[in-house]
Amino acid sequence: MLLASTFVLLCPVLGGDLYVDGLHATCATGNGSEASPFCTIGEAIAAAQPGDTIHVAPGTYCN
Repeated sequence: MLLASTFVLLCPVLGGDLYVDGLHATCATGNGSEASPFCTIGEAIAAAQPGDTIHVAPGTYCN
């Protein structure tokens, strides 16, 4: 008799970090990195994947 078992590994989703800073000099062409952040929270949300963290610089954002 042959017994088969299936195991599913549940690992935490480790995401990346995205940055938003509407006052940063390069935000118009930003890629979401700390050195080149997005200008808007909406851009970061659109680029985010499950597990990602969005860091928002202080300020007022009108998306």
